[in-house]
Amino acid sequence: ATGQYAAMNLAGPRSREILSGMTDLDLGAEAFPYLSALRGEVAGVRALLLRVGFVGELGYELHVPASQGMHVWKSILEAEEASVTPFGLEAQRLLRMEKGHLIIGHDTDALTNLMEAGLSWTVGKDESFYIGKRSTEILAKRAQEKILVGLAWDAGYAGKLPEECHLIVDGSTIVGRVTSIAHRSTLGYPLGMALVHPDSGKPGQELTVRVDGEAIRTHVVSLPHYDPENERQV
Repeated sequence: ATGQYAAMNLAGPRSREILSGMTDLDLGAEAFPYLSALRGEVAGVRALLLRVGFVGELGYELHVPASQGMHVWKSILEAEEASVTPFGLEAQRLLRMEKGHLIIGHDTDALTNLMEAGLSWTVGKDESFYIGKRSTEILAKRAQEKILVGLAWDAGYAGKLPEECHLIVDGSTIVGRVTSIAHRSTLGYPLGMALVHPDSGKPGQELTVRVDGEAIRTHVVSLPHYDPENERQV
């Protein structure tokens, strides 16, 4: 069914205001809270609306029939006084990392479990059964071998920076690897994400990344980098 739908993400501090002018649905924070879904019409087209966004701002993911995708897209861009600006995947990749949103298979690998990735909250605690329940419960009782953490450099840092998959070392011991990196960010300094051994993942802890044979210093920070209280997603 996926190929039969067009999808787009309307995000930003005015997204609720703009979308409200295109639908009769109640988009208020109580009627349509974060991580919930609604069905209705947008610009006269039946749509599935998701209160999610990969960019760290108030946002709505819209799914409409593919044949009507261009109509809805143009309707959003032409909304009165909207001043909507299209953005693509590279902008989204940066914004999602600032918000600490991981990409499965990019910030994780085939051996990463939910707890190591910080995703244990996604498991239905009250579900009597789900696929993988037994394995997840077993892994939850074991010591973690790695955890996903944030990395940051000081504002104004002008030295070398790592790329994704560069190794993090403690002396001659490999303790992790960089999974995502942004040499520039909207926060004003380089930042990234890494899978590291739990002993090397405490906020404030300094780490060493090997870059072209050189030892580059960085430090661990708590995720998300941006809006940790989720005030901009209400």
